[in-house]
Amino acid sequence: MNRILLVGALALAALAPAVQAQKTQRRAPNRPKPQTPVAVPPAVVVLQVDSSAGDSTRTIIQRDFDYGDRIQPLILDSVSLADIWQPGDRRINFAPLAQTRANFVVRARPTTAGLHVEVFDVSTGLLRQEDYFRLPRLPSASRLAAVRDSLSEVLGRKAGATIDALSADSATRDSLQRAALKTVPLKTTRDRANARRAQAARDSISRELDRRDIILRANAVQDTIHSDSIYARFVVRD
Repeated sequence: MNRILLVGALALAALAPAVQAQKTQRRAPNRPKPQTPVAVPPAVVVLQVDSSAGDSTRTIIQRDFDYGDRIQPLILDSVSLADIWQPGDRRINFAPLAQTRANFVVRARPTTAGLHVEVFDVSTGLLRQEDYFRLPRLPSASRLAAVRDSLSEVLGRKAGATIDALSADSATRDSLQRAALKTVPLKTTRDRANARRAQAARDSISRELDRRDIILRANAVQDTIHSDSIYARFVVRD
């Protein structure tokens, strides 16, 4: 009996490491796998580009940054932005950014041809990179109105000159008509010849006035068509 108990004890002692190993193997899959730390993209503050309401250029830059996955725009309130930099200032005040998680500052300033874009390191305040970008020149909102007013002014002056010329021609016709109604002597051959020559001269002048009036009115129509054509070209180009 003692021999049987001794053999059983030895068997248990021999199996204990294997059983412990099996338990260890069964618990191993339950351990959580090590996770790769999530990389946080650097935060970028985009300064004001201009002082217009809404500042559409700055909004477009922030939106493009937000759509990407390499950087993250940091949106600040207008008061904080005014403390950091305002259009026209020479230097950037990096002190207010110390309380934020901003890594970089982007400043875009308009030039005659486009934008001068600079990237600054917030921790050092040093310029990291800069470049110039050309942008299409867009007409101002009042451009078409100014063009229309200018064309209307020129057309008005030409129309006034046409009216003055037509009025002068009308006055000349009245003068010719009054001259034709005057009584002239027709007793002699010379009187009758002079009367015929005077009537012929009045008829010639009347025909010239008619021809001139037709040209003046046609030119006025062409001036209006030309002015409308110029304005239409400006509208299409803008």
